[in-house]
Amino acid sequence: MGAETAAGFDQYLRGQLKRGSHGYLIWTVCRAVVKARQRKPAPAPDIAELARKIEGSPSLVRNRLSDIMAFYQEYLAVLHLRSAPRVRGLLALERAIEDNQDTYVGWVRNKVDRLVTEDKSYSTYAYYDFLRFNRFVLDYEAEKFNVIDEERIALLYNEFEELILVEKCKLYLDAISPANKPGPFHEKLDREIAALRAARERSATGKELSYSENIYYHLYLIVREDSEASYRFVMERIEEVFSRLAGRDARFVFSVLTNRISRRVMEQGERIESDYFRLINLVIDYPRIKVSEWMLKNFVTVFCRMEKTESAERVLHVYLPRLPADRQELVLVYNTALIRMTEGKMDAATDLLRRVTLSDAAYYVGARVIIFRAMYASADFQGLLSLTKSFRSFLKTYRKDDAAFQTSGVNYLKRLDELTRLRLEEPFVPAATFRKRMLRLREKVGETKLMFSKDWLMEEIETRLE
Repeated sequence: MGAETAAGFDQYLRGQLKRGSHGYLIWTVCRAVVKARQRKPAPAPDIAELARKIEGSPSLVRNRLSDIMAFYQEYLAVLHLRSAPRVRGLLALERAIEDNQDTYVGWVRNKVDRLVTEDKSYSTYAYYDFLRFNRFVLDYEAEKFNVIDEERIALLYNEFEELILVEKCKLYLDAISPANKPGPFHEKLDREIAALRAARERSATGKELSYSENIYYHLYLIVREDSEASYRFVMERIEEVFSRLAGRDARFVFSVLTNRISRRVMEQGERIESDYFRLINLVIDYPRIKVSEWMLKNFVTVFCRMEKTESAERVLHVYLPRLPADRQELVLVYNTALIRMTEGKMDAATDLLRRVTLSDAAYYVGARVIIFRAMYASADFQGLLSLTKSFRSFLKTYRKDDAAFQTSGVNYLKRLDELTRLRLEEPFVPAATFRKRMLRLREKVGETKLMFSKDWLMEEIETRLE
């Protein structure tokens, strides 16, 4: 653990552990060892020594150390959610306090007060950082001046309580992906979120969830349980969400909703299409959400899957001028090709995509996949097998450290080759044999979780089985 990481984790952990608790006391000992090791080699305390220092049992120490390791994993995830300037600010504050720079501590405190007051809409990110900074300053004042402002501390803890559930939900949502299956870290978050909800329900004050807590908790249920009720809860309030929450929170909500729509667009027809139109139109009129070229590509792709090519053209030409000038031509070529292919204009789509070169590898991958589909549709099976062979060699070197990407690409090429060879053999094998092999291929594609163009492969297989 490097010095900067150790300092940041120290701040994070002390914000999570109750002062005076066994976990807090154990970390105080470990923290001293970490700092000593940054200067010169130092022995680590064993379980028995830690137990004596905190006057607890060895089993208690092992359990609390396990908790600290879980918090370290969580801290690394938090770094992805916190903005870099604020992470650096916390580290600077830690160093200032250690060096007794009282003037600098005061300057930091005045600076972070503006994190909230300068933002016209409510930002859970800014407010959480604001509370973390002030909590750290209160701890500093208590230790340096022996001044404990119990009223301020109680108010701070009460405000923190409202944002802890939001932060836990964010961590869960940020950590889930096709390549990152739920594991111990997610199970820990599940338990903590359930405990926070239960504690609120048992609270003597009977305090209801805040607006932001409600929204983020339903986003958590959308991702964890694919909850239709939670999805509807957020969609019915989407205009209000965009007006009340700051840009970064609004982008988080938008991302969760559009990802769910992208997964469901082929199975829920007009209702899901209506939701997508509504979201896109809101974003067009909402300047605080900056649409990247990758978001734009996703918009066009989903509209094409809906076979709404006019809407795809419209959204492409609305957002294209807002992108950097040096990216506009490539974005236009790629997305126009996708629209032309959806319209059945395979030759036009292929001509456009041949202009996408290896100089932009991300678009090159997408272009190759679309060209493969065009060649399959035109029954150029021999040419397709030759092109996929060369593409397989390219994939071995592109994003080779991304296991999920590599797996998705390899699985796609394997099943595409199998489908193509079956089509070549179709005239020469009995119909019953061909159908049996197609059914087996459908089963293998259905069982594969990571794969490019899985929906398209399934559609083509179903077409041959009709």
